Amino acid sequence: MATIKLVIRKDKANAQGECLVYLLYTHQAVSVKLSTNVKINPQYWDEDGQKVRRSLRGFTVINDLLSEKKAQLEKFVRELLIQGIEPNVNFVKENFLKQFAPVQIAEPVISEVDKKLTKPFLDVYQVYLADQTLYTVGTIKRFKTVHTHITHFLGSDVNVPSNAFDRERCNHFLKFLHSLGLQNNTIGNIIKTFKTVMHWALENGYLTDPAFKKLVRPSAPTDIIYLNSKELEILMQLDLNSKPSLDRVRDLFIFECCTGLRYSDLQNLKSEDIKENHIEITAIKTMDKLRIPLNPIAISVLKKYGGGLPRVVANQKMNEMLKEIGKLAELTEPVKIVRFYGSKRMEEVLEKYQLISSHTARRTFVTQSLERGMRPEVIMKLTGHSDIKTMMKYVKITEKKVEEEFLNAWNTI
Repeated sequence: MATIKLVIRKDKANAQGECLVYLLYTHQAVSVKLSTNVKINPQYWDEDGQKVRRSLRGFTVINDLLSEKKAQLEKFVRELLIQGIEPNVNFVKENFLKQFAPVQIAEPVISEVDKKLTKPFLDVYQVYLADQTLYTVGTIKRFKTVHTHITHFLGSDVNVPSNAFDRERCNHFLKFLHSLGLQNNTIGNIIKTFKTVMHWALENGYLTDPAFKKLVRPSAPTDIIYLNSKELEILMQLDLNSKPSLDRVRDLFIFECCTGLRYSDLQNLKSEDIKENHIEITAIKTMDKLRIPLNPIAISVLKKYGGGLPRVVANQKMNEMLKEIGKLAELTEPVKIVRFYGSKRMEEVLEKYQLISSHTARRTFVTQSLERGMRPEVIMKLTGHSDIKTMMKYVKITEKKVEEEFLNAWNTI
């Protein structure tokens, strides 16, 4: 029984990455490849369907020619059988190629528009990053992380064109992220970054289907961890003279609590940014110019180190050391953390020191400022927050704190 299939030789690509399409003729467990003289990039070949994908310009013409070539071979084998001639591979190879010259297919003319639409999405992603000259190192790192997720999602189909990200593929990407066991907020941030690139691709001609716009970013309430005034006082009074490295990190954290600086701005703070009673910086993340007054505690930290700050350790290392400091300060209040994974709600109770990080200082600055009577819009001017919704989360926390203190104060008459 003879069989005929259309296949490509991926191991023999030309300089343009194109491979020949062959007729694979098999008879009595022996096979031979007969060239069709058609060359295509492997990303456009549907191996299961034995045809060119729809994403290649001119796919209909090419598939018709390949079908015609296959039909010619099938007819040739049938006629041999009718004549009583055994259609072994050697006979077919020698005589079929004599009777039928290879199909000559002119290279389809691909416009600049089509070149963009067929460009692999991962390449488009890199073009986007190269175009963003104002992105910070941290932002670039975030985009590269999302690029890695997309690469894993595509698997062996890494050459899928950007225009192939239709609604179905976008939804599959979202399901893939959920399958990784990521938290809803983490997935939401990945989708936000993904959609940023897709908007750019749509505006710059690499994409025609706006289906990505309908992707819904999953989200969940965020637990805001901060230190209250008593905990902050305990941390400041903690004797760390025998542990100088922890002492320096504690002082950096206290300085952050007094100024609301992000870690990136703390790390980038220079001597010329520090004035007599305030600091002036351009925020790394937002490029906002900030003028932040220095309170007596912040000034005392600067004086301790000769008018500046000690060397800022790497963020991960600082977070590890802050947890150690928090444990020494016995900040062991139980805190319930709620996380959402898809529709699943997961609760975990941890001691507070286990949750302290460099960003806790910025949150402490905001909550302490609100509790001391500062207006939200003034705090936003100091911190560089631009979203009032973010600030209102802190307002709700402090309002709850005021209510608790009121009830405690009037518990008895």
